[in-house]
Amino acid sequence: SKRQVPSNFSYSVDFLDMNDFLAIFLPDLNIQAGTKFNGSYNGFNEYFELNLISPRITYQDIAFSKVDLKQTLTSSSVTADYRVNKLILSDSIQLDLVRFETVGKNNNLTSELSWNPGSINETHINWSTFLSGTSYIDFTLKPSFFSINAMRWEILNESDITLAEDEIHIAKFSLKRKSQYINLDGCLSRND
Repeated sequence: SKRQVPSNFSYSVDFLDMNDFLAIFLPDLNIQAGTKFNGSYNGFNEYFELNLISPRITYQDIAFSKVDLKQTLTSSSVTADYRVNKLILSDSIQLDLVRFETVGKNNNLTSELSWNPGSINETHINWSTFLSGTSYIDFTLKPSFFSINAMRWEILNESDITLAEDEIHIAKFSLKRKSQYINLDGCLSRND
C-alpha cells in the first residue's frame, strides 16, 4: 500500500484590485489594494498559520483601517492577535487601536479585548471561555472596564455567564459607574 505524505505548504496572496470581482459575489465588501494574506500549513505537525495585513477593509457601514491579524492553530491550541488601528461603525462610533488577543488549549480560551488606550474612552475587557460540544459555552468575565461617551463602567468581580441548550445562566455579574449599579444573578430559560 502507498503511504500518504501529510500536506505541507505555504501560501501568499497580494490583493491588487479585487473590488470588481468582489462586486459579483460580495458587493458590500471592499478590500483596498496592498492587502496581503499569507501563512502555512503543516499536516505532519498539525500546524496552521494565517496572517492578514490590510491598509483598509470595509463591509457595508463598517470600516477597518490598518488591519493586522495573526492566528495559529495546532491540534491542541489556538493563538490569535488581531489589531485594527481604527474601527468605524456607521459614522457614529469610532474606536482606535482595537486589539483582540486569545490563547487557548484543551477547550479553554483566555481572551482580552481593548480599544482607545490612554484616552477617556479606554476599554479593557478580559474573560475566559470553556467550550463543551456545541450546546454548552461558559464565559468567566474577569474584573475589567469599558467606556462609552467618556463614562467608565467597571465590571466589579469575576462573574460567570453560561449558554446552555435552552438556558442562559448568569452568576455574580456586577457593573458599576459612580453610584449606579447593575447586578445580574439568575437564569433565563425557555419554559415549555
